[in-house]
Amino acid sequence: MDTNEIKVGTGHNIKVGTSILAQHDPVRSKLFWIFNTISFLASLSMMFLFISGISAKRKFFIWASRAAMWITVPSMALAYLLAAITLIPDPNILNSTYVTLVVAAFTWYGLTIVSLLLLVYHLIVPASRKAEKSRNRILRNTGVGFHAENTSSNANGGPPRIDPNLLVLAQKHNQKKMICRKCYARLDIRAKNCRKKKCGHSNQLRPKSVLDSKGSG
Repeated sequence: MDTNEIKVGTGHNIKVGTSILAQHDPVRSKLFWIFNTISFLASLSMMFLFISGISAKRKFFIWASRAAMWITVPSMALAYLLAAITLIPDPNILNSTYVTLVVAAFTWYGLTIVSLLLLVYHLIVPASRKAEKSRNRILRNTGVGFHAENTSSNANGGPPRIDPNLLVLAQKHNQKKMICRKCYARLDIRAKNCRKKKCGHSNQLRPKSVLDSKGSG
């Protein structure tokens, strides 16, 4: 079939070497080229990461390669799906080829979404654990365990109840301490000499409470 036959049969002025799909279905053609170009550029980015000499053990390299693959694979799948549907003469629910492509596409993207959610979960859990450890470390350093947000009311509407773990932590750090006058190290109340070498195990100690008179006047 030459261009004259196409021109007469379809009513479109199609030039030699141009896309017939762009003439008949410009929206689908545009989507096909968009997804195809995205997957191509993401693949080139992946290749560039490998030839750039960046160590594969670096977190930046790992996350960049993951991001490139996350962009490449879905875009390539969409481009293939659009190209395959375009070649089907009459795409509808009665066409077994069309139904197979749609089911395969939905199954594939379902698996992709599940794996993405698992990746997000594995990112959130360590971050929340680090935040909890940081919060506990701040509590240990300051000795403050009786904040309002760490309390809960009784079922009968009574006074707020302190979390037992925070109560033990606060009692532990609210006990009397001995402070070295030279290096300011915190020592046990029964200590006679400092345990630090930098002050020469000085015996110049003084008693001090962790929650002392700065806040009370």
